[in-house]
Amino acid sequence: KKHRIKNTSILIRTHQSMACTMINANKSLTHREYELFYSYNELLNCIEEDIYDLIQSFESMEYTQGERIMDDLVDAFIQIDTTHSGMFHVAGDDEHLQNQILLFDQIIGELKPFTLNKDDTLSFQIYIKDELSVLFIQWKNEVQAYLSPYLLH
Repeated sequence: KKHRIKNTSILIRTHQSMACTMINANKSLTHREYELFYSYNELLNCIEEDIYDLIQSFESMEYTQGERIMDDLVDAFIQIDTTHSGMFHVAGDDEHLQNQILLFDQIIGELKPFTLNKDDTLSFQIYIKDELSVLFIQWKNEVQAYLSPYLLH
């Protein structure tokens, strides 16, 4: 899966949201900025798939498989965090998109206690399934709603 996270050739899957009507995507993106937004969008989709795979691994795969998927997710979260400074800059005057980008720090903050204590496997699995997956998917859908006009513009 690690190669899939870095692969940006997957078709864009856009999400419609009420937030789209508030978005001002009049800013023209350079080719490089468009590629940044596109790659970021695809990374979010790959992370969502990996979260679902991780949840499935809790019940049907060997623990080592789940551990590998979790390592891929942590790598992807690091990629997102690294990309945010460029995303924030390109978003320019789009405060809504900038605010969504900043909300990712809250998701990382929620995950930290579990990365420090991997011994409590059951609590970790419940957290991933019931909290992190829900938080991430909600955040991802909002970010993609704000990215969509730029990607379709």
